[in-house]
Amino acid sequence: MRTLNLWMILALMGGMTLLTACPPTDDDDSGDDDDSAVDDDDDATDDDDATDDDDAAPAATGLIVTSDYVDTVIATVDSATNEVTDDVLAIASGDVLGARAADDFFLIDRFTGSVQVFEGGDVTGAPDLEFTVSDNPHPPLLCDGKLYFPQYDSGMVAIFDKSGGPMGSVDLTSYAEENGDGSPEPYGGFVRDDSILVLALQRIDFATTFTADPVGKIVEIDCTSDEVMAEHDTGPNPSVFRDPVFTESWMVKTGDFFAADGAIRSYDPASGNWGKNALLDETTLNGDITGFAPVGSHAVFGVWHFSDDTFDIGCTDLSTGQTTWGSTGIIQNVWTVLRGPGDQGWTFLTPPYTDPAAPNGIAIVDPVTCTVPPQEDWLTFGLPATGGAFFE
Repeated sequence: MRTLNLWMILALMGGMTLLTACPPTDDDDSGDDDDSAVDDDDDATDDDDATDDDDAAPAATGLIVTSDYVDTVIATVDSATNEVTDDVLAIASGDVLGARAADDFFLIDRFTGSVQVFEGGDVTGAPDLEFTVSDNPHPPLLCDGKLYFPQYDSGMVAIFDKSGGPMGSVDLTSYAEENGDGSPEPYGGFVRDDSILVLALQRIDFATTFTADPVGKIVEIDCTSDEVMAEHDTGPNPSVFRDPVFTESWMVKTGDFFAADGAIRSYDPASGNWGKNALLDETTLNGDITGFAPVGSHAVFGVWHFSDDTFDIGCTDLSTGQTTWGSTGIIQNVWTVLRGPGDQGWTFLTPPYTDPAAPNGIAIVDPVTCTVPPQEDWLTFGLPATGGAFFE
């Protein structure tokens, strides 16, 4: 029987995959649609001069969560210069998630349930708001002016106003796997039309088997009535993303741990039809798809080869499905990929459990060429970087 190491236990519990199964933590977490690949005048096919101002990537600050799973430190990165400022904020806890909702930065301690809110992403002072959410809270989604926190352990979604006042909950326990642990493991998703919460349910049995039910679920919650308005069956352990190319569709990632049984496919929620061909297929990749982030017209992703505990970094064209490999056979874990400023793939490389002193950091990957910078050009921190968000 294979023993789960610390990194994989945290992954199974949702800790490592804040940024693998949830959407990229830019302002899409607030549920707007301003990041569609087809929206503004910066489309690669327009007649703008590539050197003019409106094509330049806006300057942004990355708020980076770094942790050794004993202590957590928030660092900042200036995206214009890639200058790292470490030790901006220290937290005496090892299981802290960081995410953006609307214009604020949230730090969520999954063990204690403590939620700290920093308005405008300013972490240089005390938090502007503090409150508590129970049962292993995951990052909030802002919908219809309310904050929705998936509660991984209980199968509920806690609702709060933006001042931290409780407003009730959505009960999803009826979607739990049969004879399992009683929770469907509500995880992450996005908000569409500013009024509907699209949420993935992993349906993993943590009571006995530590495996996902073969049928996962995605639910749509009406944020006015706070009731489930639609449900969709998927493969095991789903994650759901906006599709920036085919905007009426979703991208759904499925696959249980320790099994090359999943894929990333396009899904049309209106018709219930799946794309004919998988964008990425774990059988072909011979491993688990880990971090995944749509970045403009492409996506950057990681693959875990659990047979020898190595990882690959790849990129795929979301229109054609053509895959390019940036780096293969690396020992660093690639659990997390974020869409970063300038449509770059911020790829978080954490040390393996067997070699905690191994080089680690963030590799900024060009999603089109899939160029992975050499180790000396990684962004490095005092502790391994595990996630974060960006503020312009």
